[in-house]
Amino acid sequence: MSIPESTGCARLVVGRSWDGALLAAAEHAAVTCKWIAALGVHPDRVQLTWDAPHTGRTPAPSAPPGFFDELWRFEVVEAFIAGSGQSYLEFEMGPFGHYAAFAFDARRTGKRPLPVRSYECGRANGRFQGCLEFAASGLPQGSLRWNAHRIDGAPDTRQYFSAIPGSGTRPDFHDLQHSVALIPEPVIPEPLILESAAEPETQR
Repeated sequence: MSIPESTGCARLVVGRSWDGALLAAAEHAAVTCKWIAALGVHPDRVQLTWDAPHTGRTPAPSAPPGFFDELWRFEVVEAFIAGSGQSYLEFEMGPFGHYAAFAFDARRTGKRPLPVRSYECGRANGRFQGCLEFAASGLPQGSLRWNAHRIDGAPDTRQYFSAIPGSGTRPDFHDLQHSVALIPEPVIPEPLILESAAEPETQR
C-alpha cells in the first residue's frame, strides 16, 4: 500500500446514469474517502462517507442490520477502490444498517470478505447518510483509483447510477477501467489537551 503524499479532496458525485445521462441535482449522491491518522502517526484507517437519495422504492433486507451479502440487489451506494494491479475492494452501503465489503484478486475472482471496523447510517428528508470505516492495511498495493455508484428500484425496474460512467450494453461496476485517481487528504484528529491545575501564587 502506498499512502499518497499529495493532498486533495477525494470526493465523487454520482450524478449520471451508468451510461452517462445527466441526473437532476436532487438525484445526486456524494461519496467521500478520508485517511484517518491516530494522533499524528501514519494513517491507519480509512473512512467512506456518503449522502444519497433514499427513495424507499426498494424494501429493506429481511436480515438484521449488519453484514449482508448481495446487498446490491437492494437500494445501495457502492464504492470500488483498485490498486496498480488487478486487485480491488468493493463496498456496498445500505440505508437500513446493512453493509458488505469484499476484496478481489482480479475482476470478479478471488472474492473474500473485508473486515469493517464500524458502520453507521441514518435516514431523513428523503436522503440517507453514513460512514463506513476499515483498516488502511486492507487497501490494494500501489497507486489507487476509484469509482462510486448507486442502485435503486424494484427488481424489474432497477436503475444504475455512476460517478464515472461505464460503457457497453449493461452496467458492470467491476470494470475499473472507468475510474479516477484516489488521492485523499489525511485527517489527523486534534490531540487531547488537558488543562493543568493553576499553581498557587508564591508569597513574597
